[in-house]
Amino acid sequence: MEKFVFPHTELPHLHTIIREMAAQNFEVYDVESLRPHYARTLAHWSRRLEGTLSAAQMMVRDRTLRVWRTYLAGSSLAFSQGWLNVYQVIATGQEANGLTELPLTRAWMYR
Repeated sequence: MEKFVFPHTELPHLHTIIREMAAQNFEVYDVESLRPHYARTLAHWSRRLEGTLSAAQMMVRDRTLRVWRTYLAGSSLAFSQGWLNVYQVIATGQEANGLTELPLTRAWMYR
């Protein structure tokens, strides 16, 4: 995955992200695991790719197609089993004392 799908990337652990945000005076307000969402999304993308293999074969080399088929199916499984996780972190850089203007719930994200 690191060589063919996302080269030169880094996925730091959640505790590292929060520690680094705090070191820059960000206040973490919310952390949400997107693991079940990623599992479903990757499974959907995998099914769509499998359903259009002949078209995909005309667009990319066999090796590239094998890499992406493996990545989509394998990552979907890994997220669904809890072997991988990804988080959405909401933080704010407070410039003044008092409450932030962030909403009190996540409802605004799902409208």
